[in-house]
Amino acid sequence: MPILDNFYNQILIVVRSGVFGISLFDLGLIFILLIFSLLIREVFAKLVVKKVRKIIQRTSNKMDDHLFDSLIPPFKLLPVVLAFLAITLYFDINSTFGEYLKKINQTLSTVFIFCLIF
Repeated sequence: MPILDNFYNQILIVVRSGVFGISLFDLGLIFILLIFSLLIREVFAKLVVKKVRKIIQRTSNKMDDHLFDSLIPPFKLLPVVLAFLAITLYFDINSTFGEYLKKINQTLSTVFIFCLIF
């Protein structure tokens, strides 16, 4: 059947060359890195805030103790931002996909900074 042969050939082309010039291995790596960053974000945020809280509790001011509880949500975003930065370092910036990654990094970094300031 020519339709099934054509379909099979298209699948082989995708497996060999990837999608949008990115191999399936690279796409899998991106997927695994993003899933990992989403899984560790809660632990990462609590760990960072816990370390900073130890330093802050040495002061006599109690206002800063309550302030650092508000740092947990921005620090949950930080592993995702770092994952996208790592992905950007892995790919060619001058490609179309690299341009998209640059825009995503700029957006995520801006959101992280404003969330931290807020």
